[in-house]
Amino acid sequence: MKVMRPKTCVACAILATLSGWAHAAEACSCNGIARRLEAAEAAGRGEEVDPSEMDGSAEVLSDAWEIVFSGRAVESRSGGPGSPDTPAAGSGSAVRWVRFDVADSWRGVSDDAVWVRTAWEGTVCGYDFVVGGEYLVFASPGRRVSTCSPTEALEKAETERGWLGVPERRAEK
Repeated sequence: MKVMRPKTCVACAILATLSGWAHAAEACSCNGIARRLEAAEAAGRGEEVDPSEMDGSAEVLSDAWEIVFSGRAVESRSGGPGSPDTPAAGSGSAVRWVRFDVADSWRGVSDDAVWVRTAWEGTVCGYDFVVGGEYLVFASPGRRVSTCSPTEALEKAETERGWLGVPERRAEK
């Protein structure tokens, strides 16, 4: 399954909402991307704009992220919104839980493994983690990860890792 990136996510959300295909509450909307587009438009009009608003570094360095780490996805399963061990009450309450072996942590992770949650579908901003894949993960409170976060496959996240600097904690190899 192809991962929907934020630009695609916003376009799909707008199209789905306008066509009546999805309820507004279910559509994926990425405010960080919208802010970057607005900043780019303002710069194009000659207005002074903080460069971090256009390059994504402000979003990466934001305090909005409860946990920030890199690691390998090692397990994926359905569960309730509270934890991977809580059964979902119904199909609408199921979330996808993904367990990671943590390599480096910049914020909020002190263990060698951590569970994060995401929606099952890209139309509601679910991130399509692949078990075995390595990622730089940004999770909001409740350990939620979405396609609207700066989460990225590790091999594509060198710029973001540079913005984050030295990790608070490195896993023992």
